[in-house]
Amino acid sequence: MKLLPIEGRCTVERAEELRAALLAGLGESEGVTIDLSRVEETDLSFFQLLHSAQASYQARGARLDILPNLPKAFHASAGRCGLGHLASPGLGAASRA
Repeated sequence: MKLLPIEGRCTVERAEELRAALLAGLGESEGVTIDLSRVEETDLSFFQLLHSAQASYQARGARLDILPNLPKAFHASAGRCGLGHLASPGLGAASRA
């Protein structure tokens, strides 16, 4: 599994850049583990991107996991978008093993 650290603002302004990074990971390995620990801000477009990426990975038989070290910004934005369940411990989380 390839580790993909994502940091900073994950908003609509960076959607294409983030999409390209996720798609590149799909082509390079059997799966990707995303580290979001340094994300400062997210919006609904980021959650849509993650959902779409997950579907693309599954369609190709690859895994897309998220490390469980989600920052407060992720939790807060998920709640505002009505997606608080995405920030629940263990949901789509990868272990560090």
